[in-house]
Amino acid sequence: TIKISRESSSFYTSGLFTLRHKDGFLMTILRNIDTRPGQMDQCHIDLWHKNFNILCDVGSYSYASDLGKSLALTAAHNTIQVDNKEQMNKKGPFLVYDWSKSKDVKHTDNTFYGTMISKNGYEHTRSIKLDDNSYEIEDIISGKGNTCYLRFHTPCQINKVGKNLELLNEGKVVALLESNVIAYQSGGSAN
Repeated sequence: TIKISRESSSFYTSGLFTLRHKDGFLMTILRNIDTRPGQMDQCHIDLWHKNFNILCDVGSYSYASDLGKSLALTAAHNTIQVDNKEQMNKKGPFLVYDWSKSKDVKHTDNTFYGTMISKNGYEHTRSIKLDDNSYEIEDIISGKGNTCYLRFHTPCQINKVGKNLELLNEGKVVALLESNVIAYQSGGSAN
């Protein structure tokens, strides 16, 4: 048996970053797009715990189909969506233009920080801190917009407990999402 060392990793060119602990890992995406992108997945996260994908990518499909077209959009990823704007603009199933950019991307064994700049008038800064078996995620949105939607996709059953969410698999709590949402007013509002 070969034992593979699993540790936090960064792949700046492809924009993939992982934060690992003994029972799982979080993966996030943030890249400076310089070739034709296929998806609106900047600042997306996947979360795995004990070999179970708690927060997941909704998948891929033929991008020419209606389902495939929707799977490539911002709402299909675990990220922030401002109003109903996409991170980039799209025409038809394949043409993506006004490519987003990244700035200030930093990664260590237990932290991630970076900003996605959308040409649709906003920036999304996401910082992630790994502490033992938990992740603290802070999202800051600046620019034009009225409403921010925090999108999460999970195969889990969800129980709302106050302003927090319990995620259950086969009746057992596998994760707790705690929220401290702050609304603000500055040329538009976010919540």
